[in-house]
Amino acid sequence: MPPDARELVRAAQAAEIQGEKARARELLEQASEAYAQDGQAGRAEQLKRHAERLTGPPAPALEVNHPSIELIRRGPMLAAEPLGAWCSFCCRPGSEVGALIQAPVDAFICRSCLEESFALWSGVPAEAAASPQTRDQKLTVLEPQQEAVIALESRLRAGPVRGLLLGPAGSGKTAWLRSWAARGWGAYVDARSLVTKASSASGALLIDGGELLEGAERSELARRIQGPFVLAVPGALPKRGAGLLGEPLFRKPLFTTGELEGATAGRVDLDVLEQVESVHTFGPLTKVDLFALAQARAGDSLAAPVLQALVDVAAASPRGAHELLALMRRAGVEGPTS
Repeated sequence: MPPDARELVRAAQAAEIQGEKARARELLEQASEAYAQDGQAGRAEQLKRHAERLTGPPAPALEVNHPSIELIRRGPMLAAEPLGAWCSFCCRPGSEVGALIQAPVDAFICRSCLEESFALWSGVPAEAAASPQTRDQKLTVLEPQQEAVIALESRLRAGPVRGLLLGPAGSGKTAWLRSWAARGWGAYVDARSLVTKASSASGALLIDGGELLEGAERSELARRIQGPFVLAVPGALPKRGAGLLGEPLFRKPLFTTGELEGATAGRVDLDVLEQVESVHTFGPLTKVDLFALAQARAGDSLAAPVLQALVDVAAASPRGAHELLALMRRAGVEGPTS
């Protein structure tokens, strides 16, 4: 390195530190010329580029909005309600079509378009894939049910499922099992009937009333379940898995068989719980949820004040939606049983 060039570089560095960028550029250009005369074209070009950057347009500042780096979730997720998003396929707002699934690139799809997509994959026209009776069995997805309904419907369509559906009495478990059976995604079966006689149905067993079985009956139910199933029983999960089975190692908590036994209050045989691959929960229905359910069932047949009175009574009952639908039937409102 030429001694004069080295001194010029040091002087340029000092000038840059002091904020004298024009002076620093002048010195770097002189150093570049010195290197070029010494036959070091690469070094000369490097200093020349640095000199040009000194007085060029400033690079945009990097804005850091979060103090920590977060991993980007690559799979689908339930879109947050306040987003005000629209389905990317039918171009209808979430306020009209209900819950939306969000992709990492801010694309969205509604439940109706998702069902049509599955029909297209199977090569069956969407209208032919769902008979009028099947379409009538579709339910309004209430907010405490959204995540579980979307996840379970995806699994039921995709193939074999071994799922456990938990929720308090009157949260809609029976109604959804029957709805899925009406759509051809499995066979609705009462647990006690299954214990008495093995089911000949193909596909997933949608098992209801397992909590009503006693000791020997529970063991027999475990023996009868040989294939895919969704078992619905009253219960609630702990907030997260124990020890290393929760965050941050897993995106969703994993629950031990012991935790599932506790969540179901010992109503389900351990041999069944050990087969469970996915766990889903319905939350308790609020008065807002019950009113939406009542409105969907009654249509224009009952005035809003009457519906609200029925909702207020049902909300005070531990049976929730069961009590609401019973009251509505007594008020002369007909509809599918839950």
